[in-house]
Amino acid sequence: MLYYKDDVAEVYYRTCNAPRFQPNSVKQHHQKKDVSYSRLFYLPIIPRLQRLYTSMSSAGHMRLHKEKIEKSGVLSHPSDSEA
Repeated sequence: MLYYKDDVAEVYYRTCNAPRFQPNSVKQHHQKKDVSYSRLFYLPIIPRLQRLYTSMSSAGHMRLHKEKIEKSGVLSHPSDSEA
């Protein structure tokens, strides 16, 4: 679950009732923020795709399934399917 807006103050996971944050030890007591057991990292895909298509060496590999269509009757790539 993504804890956002109204759910930021939640201390326990809703599904398993386990604590969200690790207990602070004596040497980590100077930290102000709690450290969660699991984290979600968001990596935006659009800038990464733009960089891949900008590079001449990788742009050909990105378009390969569209440009190199072979009608051999064997499914070798998901783009070969009817759907």
